[in-house]
Amino acid sequence: MSKHDRDQHALYLKDQILRLKDDIPKWQKDVDVYQEDYDGAADALELAQLEAEAARGHLDEAVARLEGAEEELDECKRELRELEGEGEGKGLKRNKLGGEEEGEEEDNEDEDDDNEEEDEEENEDDIEGASVIRF
Repeated sequence: MSKHDRDQHALYLKDQILRLKDDIPKWQKDVDVYQEDYDGAADALELAQLEAEAARGHLDEAVARLEGAEEELDECKRELRELEGEGEGKGLKRNKLGGEEEGEEEDNEDEDDDNEEEDEEENEDDIEGASVIRF
């Protein structure tokens, strides 16, 4: 390499050094800002995950309560049907409060059975284990 070429290359390298010395602090600032953004986002993500876990726990508890209530409702309905069946065997009317006649009871019993089947189908429509009780 000739002296002129070496001098030109040295000037080029010095120019590169000056440019890089100017650019590096700018890039370091960018790195610092993005690091802060990342740290903030990571903290927010961790907090969101904790909140999601807590919400999931509350959801699981609510689903368990709902399922327990549905089971209790089914048990109460079954016991009521048994009691009504015993009462009908003794000549008692099915619905004392409604003042229905004996002939109307059979029609209503069929309707009640249909309604119970519909309720059971509706209760089977659930989201993540939760179902809706309709009266």
